[in-house]
Amino acid sequence: MDINTSYRTITREQFLFHEMRIVARLIKEGKSDEQIIQEVTDNNLFQYPTERMIKNITQVCLNRFNKANSHEWIDIVANDSADAAKQACLFLMMNYYRLVWEFMITVIGEKYRTKDTNVIKLRNGIF
Repeated sequence: MDINTSYRTITREQFLFHEMRIVARLIKEGKSDEQIIQEVTDNNLFQYPTERMIKNITQVCLNRFNKANSHEWIDIVANDSADAAKQACLFLMMNYYRLVWEFMITVIGEKYRTKDTNVIKLRNGIF
């Protein structure tokens, strides 16, 4: 993360694991961003209710991959285990949104550094 990166608006962004996995697989097939948006929209691969929402989320996924500029991250999300792919998606989200990066480094990182196990409790365990 470049410290000079400005903050992007992050109002309703989601983790988008399944969407990122679909987009990664389409990137691996050699499709362009435009072709990916078209295929996801035409086939409603995300199963979203509106075309506008599908295009928007597809672009968000592409932006995260494009910011990282690494085929390795794409390969991990597309082909590795769900756990490895989720970690890659977290990194890609951190890499794209400075606020997420700073939260993970300052808050969560400090919890791990101090071995504070009372991190953040979610529905299915600890974050």
